[in-house]
Amino acid sequence: MDLIICFRKADKDKNYSLTSLDNRSLGGFVSPLDVDKDKDEAVELRTLYQLVEPDAAGQLEPDRVLCEVGKLLFKALFVANTSLHEHYRTMDAEDKLVLQFEDGAESLLALPWEYLFDIQERTPVATVRSIVRRVGQTISPKVTEAKTPRALVVIAEPLTLHRFNARNVHDLLLAELEPLVKAGRLHLDFLALPITSERFARQLAQGHYDIVHFVGHGTVGGLAFEDEVGDKQIVDAGRLRALFDGKGVRFVFLTACLSAQGEKPGDLFTNTATALVRAGVGGVLAMQYSALVEPAFAFASDIYRALGEKPLEEAILTARKIRYVADAKGFEAIQWGIPALYLQTENGNLFPKLEETKEKSLGELHPWPKPSLLKGVPERDSEFVGRGAKMVKVNQALVL
Repeated sequence: MDLIICFRKADKDKNYSLTSLDNRSLGGFVSPLDVDKDKDEAVELRTLYQLVEPDAAGQLEPDRVLCEVGKLLFKALFVANTSLHEHYRTMDAEDKLVLQFEDGAESLLALPWEYLFDIQERTPVATVRSIVRRVGQTISPKVTEAKTPRALVVIAEPLTLHRFNARNVHDLLLAELEPLVKAGRLHLDFLALPITSERFARQLAQGHYDIVHFVGHGTVGGLAFEDEVGDKQIVDAGRLRALFDGKGVRFVFLTACLSAQGEKPGDLFTNTATALVRAGVGGVLAMQYSALVEPAFAFASDIYRALGEKPLEEAILTARKIRYVADAKGFEAIQWGIPALYLQTENGNLFPKLEETKEKSLGELHPWPKPSLLKGVPERDSEFVGRGAKMVKVNQALVL
């Protein structure tokens, strides 16, 4: 059985009460990090370095920092609460750890729960079982018929921001998702260039999508789209919440830095992920810190490979395990824990189980031509900053 821990409002000494869903007391929690909701800044990665002493050479490796922070969280949550710790030890391998944050405890969302480190087993919890975040009560997304889910992929790469090669990302995602399309289990659209917020809003309103995957740059409390000439256009969390409200989207995947961070700890209206949850989205996977490009895209690929056969949270667990083993050096060694899963449903079965059908539908909105047509064509690189309008026209011409 899943272990569901509800964090409830703190007292004047910042002691949070822990309960089960039926309000049985599970103990208390005192955060090892200052996550006061009235702080003027987010709990960023550099904040965590202040909790760990440098090694003999005066170095602070990212993986050691997150390991030590994970141990502090584990001690505060489990070691400090004997009965809860015993319950944790009796969990079956397939059981999830669900952390539910009630009114007054939202500040704790700023903690890096995905790095919880089991001191006894000497391993990160999130690499052996699913860790799910939940804000308030569960919801039940409507799945009225066994229809093929519709997915919209949005790849935004403003010319004035760091380049990650949107064309390669398009081809990578297409390669991973095409088997699901050919099996009749997914209808897939890519938003066409330029990736403006207006074009995205119109497509979302018309498409009746179940899944939206945004790939691009994020900031604390917003996502970076393009304007008509290719420059960045930040759309804040509040506007995104209004855009998704009532659309029936079941899962949003944000491959965007800081998309699970708010301007203040616990401010649900400036956190992109929680804003989407408040808009009624059943599940959101977002990045709580800045992420490296290649590991982030590898993580996405690993999820899609597993998603065809497993529920959402199991697919994410599989991806974490792969990245935990594969990325073992430097800043790459912490990439497996940067994605945070918000799941407002009882389980990750957000979509009906589908039989193989004859429906095979790749959408018509492909922002990039096939690779075979691109030989000799230069990449959209930093040398084109300031020539956005020309480059947008070139890319649109190539698509045609």
